[in-house]
Amino acid sequence: MASFAVILLFLPIFQIFFAIDNATTEKPKQSDKVILDLIEAKLTEYLYPFENCTTVIFTENDLIWGSSNKKAKSGPVVLLDYKSHRYPPTRFLIYDRITLHRYRNVGPHCWATFLILPERLHMFGITIFNLIGISLVYPIYPLQYFIFFTTKPNNAKGYLRHNYVRKNFGLREFLIVDTTKLEEYETVLRIAYHNFYHIKRPLVGVEPTEEWYTIECQPDNCFHEIVLLGKNLSRLNKYFWPNNARFIKDGLNTDDLFALKNLYQSHHRYRLLANLTSLSQFLIYLILEDLLTYDLSELTPIHAIYPVQRITWRRGQRAVRYLVYDSQPFSFVSCYQTISNSAMLTSLSSPFDWATWTCLLISCGMVVLILTVVLRRVISDGIYLVVGITMENSVIASQSTYEIGSSDKKYRSVGLYMILAVWTIFVGTVLTNWYKTCFTMEMIVPTIYRSPWETVFDVDGIRILMPFKLFGLDDNSQQVEFFRYMIFYRIILVAFVPLDAHDYFLTKYNNTVIALAKTLYHHLGYRNFTFSREGMFGDPARFNKSLLKDVPIQPVDYDAFDSYGIVKALSTCGKVALVDSKENIAAITNFLNDNQEKITYVSVDGDSFFENTRGWVLRPVKNSYVEKRMKAMISSGILKHLEFLYKLWKPEKLLNHYANWTHPKIEAVSRLDWNSKILSNIFSHLDIHRIQAFRTVSSTWNSIGAAELGTRKIFSMRLFSQSSTTADEIQKVNPALLKRICVQYAYGDSEVQFQKVVSILVRQIRELRLCLDSLSWPSLLEILSANGLPNLVKMAIKICFDKPIPDVGVVCLRNLKVLEVSGSSFENAKNNLGFREITDNLPQLCPLLTQVSTTLEKLCLGINTSPVNVFRTHPRVELSSSFPKLKYFKNLASDVFEFVQFLPENFPCLVSLSMDPFDITGEHISWDDRQDQPIRRIEGVKNLQIGNIRDFLIISQPNANPFPNVTHLTINNIQEAEYMGNFAETANLPNVLRMCATWKYLTHLEIVIGGGDPRLSQILEALESLDVDTGLSELRITSLSSKFPKAIFDDLPSDDEKLTDFITKCSPLNRLIFQGVWWMAESVIRVTEFFARRGSPHSAVNFEGGYGFSKKATFEKFNITLMENF
Repeated sequence: MASFAVILLFLPIFQIFFAIDNATTEKPKQSDKVILDLIEAKLTEYLYPFENCTTVIFTENDLIWGSSNKKAKSGPVVLLDYKSHRYPPTRFLIYDRITLHRYRNVGPHCWATFLILPERLHMFGITIFNLIGISLVYPIYPLQYFIFFTTKPNNAKGYLRHNYVRKNFGLREFLIVDTTKLEEYETVLRIAYHNFYHIKRPLVGVEPTEEWYTIECQPDNCFHEIVLLGKNLSRLNKYFWPNNARFIKDGLNTDDLFALKNLYQSHHRYRLLANLTSLSQFLIYLILEDLLTYDLSELTPIHAIYPVQRITWRRGQRAVRYLVYDSQPFSFVSCYQTISNSAMLTSLSSPFDWATWTCLLISCGMVVLILTVVLRRVISDGIYLVVGITMENSVIASQSTYEIGSSDKKYRSVGLYMILAVWTIFVGTVLTNWYKTCFTMEMIVPTIYRSPWETVFDVDGIRILMPFKLFGLDDNSQQVEFFRYMIFYRIILVAFVPLDAHDYFLTKYNNTVIALAKTLYHHLGYRNFTFSREGMFGDPARFNKSLLKDVPIQPVDYDAFDSYGIVKALSTCGKVALVDSKENIAAITNFLNDNQEKITYVSVDGDSFFENTRGWVLRPVKNSYVEKRMKAMISSGILKHLEFLYKLWKPEKLLNHYANWTHPKIEAVSRLDWNSKILSNIFSHLDIHRIQAFRTVSSTWNSIGAAELGTRKIFSMRLFSQSSTTADEIQKVNPALLKRICVQYAYGDSEVQFQKVVSILVRQIRELRLCLDSLSWPSLLEILSANGLPNLVKMAIKICFDKPIPDVGVVCLRNLKVLEVSGSSFENAKNNLGFREITDNLPQLCPLLTQVSTTLEKLCLGINTSPVNVFRTHPRVELSSSFPKLKYFKNLASDVFEFVQFLPENFPCLVSLSMDPFDITGEHISWDDRQDQPIRRIEGVKNLQIGNIRDFLIISQPNANPFPNVTHLTINNIQEAEYMGNFAETANLPNVLRMCATWKYLTHLEIVIGGGDPRLSQILEALESLDVDTGLSELRITSLSSKFPKAIFDDLPSDDEKLTDFITKCSPLNRLIFQGVWWMAESVIRVTEFFARRGSPHSAVNFEGGYGFSKKATFEKFNITLMENF
């Protein structure tokens, strides 16, 4: 009952509320008619403040304006209907014909748009947004006013409150007239002005502001008050630009960065900021630096600053402002058809230009003609005189030279004296000495090379290399190749290629531009002035980088290993050019010219086709704080100076940076008093101990010795194991020594020291060896995830049997070429628990292999090389990733890592393959499991190592070999028959040797014999079945034993000739090697005497022996190489 009573109590209130709502939403038609009459009566008064404006009135057809007797001065007035005039053609018509109409104006011109009762057509929302968006004038022009005459001012205010509306209306200002409060005989105008920059809570030094300001004014003073209020409120845009949240989003918290007072007041903070930001971020921070001192976290930024970019003026683009920063000249470098000034004829003619030589020849001809007429002699006499005087010869000493007349009567002519005197003084003396002076100066000046072409498009079929970020794209703008290529070529298309007939420019390169346009149109799917999804870039699945080779312009990146082949392409001196900014090309040219091939690269500045005007594209903002600050900093040269400092603190990473090149090296070495190549050769023949103890004679000796030592010795992190080791002590070590780093086992503060060393030597480290038992492994993963070792080429990981393989996670190893994963010895493991632990964790290596698969060239999965006789069953790990660059694959766990079925597709460049079983699983992966499947041939493999004899016997069958082109074959671990199961009868050494005959292209054969107690006599008997006349050039017999390095026992009698007979049989070979044999002295002496008796040439034979004792013979220690051609 109580609740019912409460409802009865509030029932009258609900009735009043709904009554008010119905009154505001559904007024009777009579009320609309009254309001419309009031608007018609008062419209002239509201038009009066905008008398100097071009006025447009949007309304329905039932508005009758002009019936009032009140006359008002006004500019052009256009009456438009809502339904018929909301499309772009209207905008162009009115802007071009009305606003440019000439009439006398006593004040600044403006545009006023009256929207009469837009709620009658339910236009608040997207409809009115489109109507204002396609207004009669562009939003970049000032003094644009939109005046709403509405009965629902709250709806209009709610519409204007949306952030997306405020961002797109530029310099337009909005006013509202509440028609429900109009009074016919009231002379005061009431207008609500919208404040875009509403500040609810006060800031330090800034007062709060209202969202709407009501202006009550007389008609003749209203416009002045509106302009003054808009001007004052527009200054608040200062606080609505990006604040600290923008930089925190980019990973840079300026509050934490400059928290220290001593750092904040020094220039070092700018240097620290430069190291953490890109150039665009650096300039944006400096422009907004004053704002970052305010706490603007509660204000939503309305405006934005975009990075410095290439400015492209296109037809019809008038909705933004361009603020020009500078004009960045483009240059190019190439060695194609470079010309020097050191040619013979060029050197002789270079002192004078062609005009001087032409005048000189004409003068010589005239003087010769005069002398021929005066002397009445043959023309050769005149030529003799002129040439002789010019060459400073004594041809005028004879008196007969000045005599003229017949043979009977001769006399001397004063005119002839004058001609010869003038020629002698001006040509024979002045001009000749001038020539010699200029010639000497030309010889002193070094050889100058120049390019015969002034722009890249002067050469037909040119291939242009351009960096991705040349047009202002940030380094991290796009990492996916599909988007990087799409953005790059779209910029090329928009910047340099016409998109429609109006944009074609007639130049001598027009045919080249049209050909480029057709190519890009096809790939980008550009048709009918739009980009469709038909081209390659319409779908990432259709993207194929190789199809872009026909495009003349190719995007590239500078990296440590020149993965885009920039240097390789330019060094061909073909029709290839690298285009970049002028300063970058200057640095790259100096680097390229420092080469041992003596290739001369020439750069040309100011390419006439590629021009780049950089600046900011700004949306129009009234009294823009940022625009004013930018203009002041540009005109004063502050931004240029700050850009110079940024590049000084953080130079751009070009080819010379990744090559660690700072100055020419070839010229410096050529000035040494000794030959640096000879010095390097001397160091290469010294052992490590002697290099370390070598006395430093000069810095050159030290650097060459350190470079040689750095390539041969692995630097141990134990030298930095002390926690007191400082950064200065680390930097004192020659960086050439720190290319190969070893972090083996856990010790002391290894994790801290590892981070310290890597942070200092981040770019020197090329090779890293690490044990999973080390405490530095987590630190390494953290460094690799952040690309902390950009130049790492080789990484060797050692797995401990009692340590699980940790989760690798996401790492950044973009330049890794060699990966070796090896396991420690398992001989001391108890109950074979170590085998289970390590194999249980082997699948965790797959994520690492997948991430580095695209760059690897050599992969070694060596878990264990010792034979183990206890077999266990273990799941197999599939290696299904693609390894497009892998050439060398050593798989010593082929019974764990399954990869054979993926070879043809995922290993296209494979040349060397090793397959040895891990021998911890009873289920060997061999070809006998796939005999029913078709043979998949891998044509590229030349070197093959097989550790499973069953596999060798199966694939050696006719028409069953998947490696038909193998030239180097190694057969490992030939054991006794008891270990071969069903293969015991066929897996003997004679049968294995006979199967080698099926390998047609075999040139090098190595047989590794292991297990049991092999005897030399048995091996020689088995080798009788080997056919050495099938193209075999080298044979190596090697022993393999887990206990002794020399396992083959020499049991030959003293009078036995088996060894010498076998050597005689091997005469077609170029080289025969016995390795791991316990030789008896009698056998070696017998072979030596055999060589002495023979006179015919034979192979080079190498005996590598050991030492030992037995009951019958004494074994001597020796290592004899008989290189004699016997």
